[in-house]
Amino acid sequence: MVPVRPVTLAEQIAANRRHWDDRADIHAGSRYYDLASIIARGPAPIAGPDEAELGPVAGRTLLHLHCHIGTDTLRWAALGATVTGVDLSPRSLAIARDLATRLGLPARFVEADVHDLPPLFDEEFDIVYASYGVICWVPDMAPWAAVAASFARPGGVVYLADGHPIDVALEPERFSRRGYFDRGARRYEDERSYTDGEVTIRRPVNYRWTHTLGDVVSALAAAGLRIEFLHEHPRPGSEAGAVPGLFSVMASRPHR
Repeated sequence: MVPVRPVTLAEQIAANRRHWDDRADIHAGSRYYDLASIIARGPAPIAGPDEAELGPVAGRTLLHLHCHIGTDTLRWAALGATVTGVDLSPRSLAIARDLATRLGLPARFVEADVHDLPPLFDEEFDIVYASYGVICWVPDMAPWAAVAASFARPGGVVYLADGHPIDVALEPERFSRRGYFDRGARRYEDERSYTDGEVTIRRPVNYRWTHTLGDVVSALAAAGLRIEFLHEHPRPGSEAGAVPGLFSVMASRPHR
């Protein structure tokens, strides 16, 4: 038997880039994202606690990590923020730039893996933002948090909202995990996306990770940020709000 060569982290990230390039057009044409309505009426409010927890953003600078096709990035732009979106998928960013042009909203979009950002530009932002379906694509929270913190200006914040990792504890088989603390990379072949429709993803192979809530908060604290809050939000439809669905965390960079 010929031994199977381990897949390197660089190869995993490259596979994810190809996978998200293929998802981008599927998402752009889906009822889930409904770009036609966005173009007709402007970006819809972000589903979740984000806007309420961040508060007014007019006149503030915002760096959106893992921005995908830019719908949430452009919502912040419509609310008055000066926005920069970052994503590793060039096809996703092409759609985001076209959407910004159609909406007449100023936005900058940068193609990069988040971990490669620091050498690309030397800027600081009032808000470093990421939400929904983010941390499962992050191999290690500590370097991710360090990069996010490096772009927050003194007095600025890093804000992250995502699905609650308790899902892994409740349904480990669904995530191909042994349990909540099983963090390593897993290879998946997803032929369908979470959006509506039956369009096949041409390059289905992707790699994902899991992180505990403690991993997330500890990484932000270790990056020199001060935790302002950690909120847990009930899953819609769960009996008496018994099961968490989302979490959100805000951490600030102290003034020098």
